[in-house]
Amino acid sequence: MRWVAAGAAVICATVLSFGYHYRQTDHPGTPALESRRSNAAPSVGLVEKRDGNLPSAATATGPSKISPASATKSMAALLNDSKDLRAFAMNAINRPEAGGVTYAAYAANLCLVARTAVLVTIMDWTAEDLPRADLEDPHLFAIRNASYKRIKAACQSFSDYESGGERDIQLIAQAKAQGDALEKVALQVKTAIASNDISRRKSALAAVLNNGDPLLVSNQLERLLLEKTPDGLAYWIDGKQVPVMNSAVLQTALVVLPCRLGLVCDERSPEVLAPCLNSGKCYASRVELAMANLPDDAQRAKLTSTLASLESAVRARRIDRFLP
Repeated sequence: MRWVAAGAAVICATVLSFGYHYRQTDHPGTPALESRRSNAAPSVGLVEKRDGNLPSAATATGPSKISPASATKSMAALLNDSKDLRAFAMNAINRPEAGGVTYAAYAANLCLVARTAVLVTIMDWTAEDLPRADLEDPHLFAIRNASYKRIKAACQSFSDYESGGERDIQLIAQAKAQGDALEKVALQVKTAIASNDISRRKSALAAVLNNGDPLLVSNQLERLLLEKTPDGLAYWIDGKQVPVMNSAVLQTALVVLPCRLGLVCDERSPEVLAPCLNSGKCYASRVELAMANLPDDAQRAKLTSTLASLESAVRARRIDRFLP
């Protein structure tokens, strides 16, 4: 099918695009895993007007007003519930104390990557439907096309200006200026890792676990667990170092752990969206996708137990389950 061949190159571009902004690592040569830092430069900025200025919590108006019900929900829950990710992002900017600026950048970047997930949307969202190959199964096409329509509805309100890749520095500066909660912890993690001081690393891990936000865990936990050793990179688990080369299931568990904690991991996630739109391999979530890509039931059982163990440790804020 022609759309499969054309989609292969686009999938690579999609992964590279999302990875560049959300998979940076403190350790050269580390496997590229999902979302390692919440202070990574996002690709877009959000603007109320096309004057080059981002709204602050004090100046945002219109769709950025926060309802009393929304003010009691976490950013992760609001993102999961959102049908319009730009509306979510504009509201999120008003909640820097909950990491809203970081979440606004994340939502906008999800839509930027989604738009590049298939050739028909690489410039805009004007196409009503995906192109259908001559011999494609009608049922499979219907599934792909429904997924496309849902992501289009969620993302098409972002303007080209907002998703043009020119506002990342401005948005990071805004996060710092407004005291964005996730940005503060991200900077603490960065400083701790650079110090090579295990006590500072433990303090940073405590800050991540005490906050408990799934996007923060997604961006920062793995960074804190990785460390260079004389024999190469290793993860800290249960106070012991496990070589990265022997940790394929652990790596996968760390990737999908935030899904269990409440992060959006459905078809709006690039890892799930791209194979669905381009090759018809559609899954309900990143967890389901990860399970499907393991070679056998033994590996799937291991992932299930590892994921449950990690989730328990994070929810219980057990630093000792990770660092010595």
